[in-house]
Amino acid sequence: MPKIPRTTPADLRAAMERFDRELRGRGRFARWPTQADRFALAHDGRYYPPKIIISLAAGVGVHTFSGGAESTRYTDQRGLVTVPLDAALRAQLRAVQSAPLPEVAPNLDQKGGGDAE
Repeated sequence: MPKIPRTTPADLRAAMERFDRELRGRGRFARWPTQADRFALAHDGRYYPPKIIISLAAGVGVHTFSGGAESTRYTDQRGLVTVPLDAALRAQLRAVQSAPLPEVAPNLDQKGGGDAE
């Protein structure tokens, strides 16, 4: 698969803002996350689908790059926090699609860290 085009942390944050305005709770994202979703980006008390955020920021389709390790590495390198979606967090996200959520629990912050060096 081709490499994901370069973006900045600001591009990714702008993509999250766009997701909140245009996509959150609508269409296919009305039921996000699904059982197939394994990770989320955590930012300012909200959670986001990583591939969609990367796609919006980079201006490429979600099918042009891999999820999982590739997406996590990409967002971690840009200072974002990736968390695994377990059943409890998945249920919480689906229950409160548009409301801000509590900060990421410490035990979820272990995967992906997000600290850029």
